[in-house]
Amino acid sequence: MRDPRFVDVDGVQTRFYEGGSTAAHPVVLIHGGGFGQYSNAYDWSCTFDALQGNFHVYAPDKLGMGHTDNPAAAPHYTMGSTIAHLVRFLDVVGVQNAVLIGHSRGGLPAARIAIDRPDLARALVIVDSQTLAPEHPSTPRDFYTRLAANAPSVPDAEYVQRELVANSFSTEHITADLVEERLAVALMPKVQHAKSLMGDLLATQFLPDVRRWKYETLDSLRDEGLSIPVLVTWGVNDPSAPVVLAYRLFERLSLSAPRSELHLFNQAGHYPHRERAIEFERVVGGFLRDLGTRR
Repeated sequence: MRDPRFVDVDGVQTRFYEGGSTAAHPVVLIHGGGFGQYSNAYDWSCTFDALQGNFHVYAPDKLGMGHTDNPAAAPHYTMGSTIAHLVRFLDVVGVQNAVLIGHSRGGLPAARIAIDRPDLARALVIVDSQTLAPEHPSTPRDFYTRLAANAPSVPDAEYVQRELVANSFSTEHITADLVEERLAVALMPKVQHAKSLMGDLLATQFLPDVRRWKYETLDSLRDEGLSIPVLVTWGVNDPSAPVVLAYRLFERLSLSAPRSELHLFNQAGHYPHRERAIEFERVVGGFLRDLGTRR
């Protein structure tokens, strides 16, 4: 991944990566994380280059994350605003009929867009998304809270790796360039501002809004279904989103989608697209190539 671009999305300067032939089908990679956290489009660096050989790939920084502007005001620090921004991003850059791939907290926006804007979605791939999966009591409730304990006053390289290390089976995928990218994001004043706001908004506004969107989406999948192919992928050793969630989500999707598949990556945690990058590209790339690579 190199040479990111910026586009104005209704006044929000939005960073994104774009690569591959414009004659090929579009693939949109939606990263995880939430406001004030350090995830960004570069999380897809192990996947982007492999996919752009056969597809026209886009990877945006979500609203208020990475190098994309923060929401204009505190009431907009919500999942709803994140979804709306992604929809408008796709409209502004002219993406239609795309394969939407969402990781973790990017899985819910991907599914919601597929439901609400069928013109934008040709297929759906979900990667380790506790945010979308029906709940299960085995899911640890304090995983991320514990990681945030004893945070340094100024983020450093060790701190920005903390979540990556805790969420991984193997740490080999935590490369110097990824750490450098996350540290640069962590030191941005706008990210520090978002993190400060989320201290008050996480429990009172953001998480309730996430829950509302989650169950509205799951209800839509149950009642209306999806008319597009769906692939669920998951790391068997994911400590923050146990693999049982993959089965629960696949059960819901398999009842509604005409073609649905589940693939589990053994010896992989929350980032199978990084930890098992070669196998991930083979599985997801094969799924996508079955759909055809040309527009």
